[in-house]
Amino acid sequence: MVIGDWRKGESDAIRNNAARGQGDDSFFRRQGHNGHSQPYQRLHCSARGFQFQAFYSNSYTVTPRSNRMGISLNGPDLRHRESADILSDAVPLGGIQVPSGGQPIVLMAERQPTGGYTRIATVITADLPLLAQAAPGNTVRFRQVGMEDAQKAYFEARSLLAGLSLAAGFWHQGMKLF
Repeated sequence: MVIGDWRKGESDAIRNNAARGQGDDSFFRRQGHNGHSQPYQRLHCSARGFQFQAFYSNSYTVTPRSNRMGISLNGPDLRHRESADILSDAVPLGGIQVPSGGQPIVLMAERQPTGGYTRIATVITADLPLLAQAAPGNTVRFRQVGMEDAQKAYFEARSLLAGLSLAAGFWHQGMKLF
């Protein structure tokens, strides 16, 4: 099978919708917009206080400097109490670091394995695919969620992907989705 070929039994409606870039996007609308005019990325927080309040009270614009290593954001500067540098430690996917310039960077798939900048929060796993699709000029906001809500969102996303993969015939028992 060549990439882009359709499998036997796929309906014309599925093919036509996919060719037009249409289909059921309710998961992404529900996850990304949550009834607000701008998408929110949900966070598991590692910081408190004035600067954190400033971070999730404001909108940030995705900059053209964004790539697979990190989503560079432009918005109100976040000030450090002392230095932006910390002892190097492991850098999680979705970790939001704040270098000395005060502009946050969401670390993505090709991030460095360790780093030494302050991290204010981590985007939850379920929201990373939506954030990864943000284009330069898009505006994003962040809101805090607890660990229980983050885990619930993860399992909902995983269940949705498993259902889509089964329907498309790509998934098999034991395959990890993310």
